[in-house]
Amino acid sequence: LGIMFPLIRRLFSTGTYRVPAPPPAAMLPSKPEMAPVTPPHHSSPEVEQLLANELCGYPPYRQRRIRNGFPSWATIRDEKRRRVTEHFDALRARLVALKRTRILPADITDQAAAQLHQLPRDSCFTRINRRCIMTGRRRGVQNEWRISRIMFRKFADNNQLGGVLPAKWSTQCFSARKHLHWPPPEGLTVEQYMDRYYRYLRDKDPLYPRYVKP
Repeated sequence: LGIMFPLIRRLFSTGTYRVPAPPPAAMLPSKPEMAPVTPPHHSSPEVEQLLANELCGYPPYRQRRIRNGFPSWATIRDEKRRRVTEHFDALRARLVALKRTRILPADITDQAAAQLHQLPRDSCFTRINRRCIMTGRRRGVQNEWRISRIMFRKFADNNQLGGVLPAKWSTQCFSARKHLHWPPPEGLTVEQYMDRYYRYLRDKDPLYPRYVKP
């Protein structure tokens, strides 16, 4: 009891319990410094060699992205399908011809059909999609320029497409004038009439209240 009484009194005393101070930092074991390592899912031996040789040891970071020139993941998938189709194109054409022929025996056509079934599904040209080379968009692709209708409108308006002229259209255009009537109508000078012609203005317009269509 003589030994337990001081412990019980300290336990139930109203005074605050003092937490012992931590040991100084000099007494703690030092942790070895680790060199920054690129996460494996963002790196490869080729990328590390590129960083070391050509980029002079540029420090890797977590969100690093090596651009491959493709606008989207769907475009990369379509490119892979095109390569597979090109590789198996000749073989697939021969197997299809053997399968559909009616001259050869059934055993040969069945064997050709079995071999055709074993080819990868991406070897069929129907798996290839036409995509925009700028945005990767699937729909509305102009085959001649290989861009979508949105990018076509953007480049055409800025006169950046070969063989395409920007449309002469504005909010003041109500009807396109296709023929130039000469001499000019009464009430308009030659300069005013030519200006209206090139601006595709209609005959009755608030800008020219004096003009009355004959």
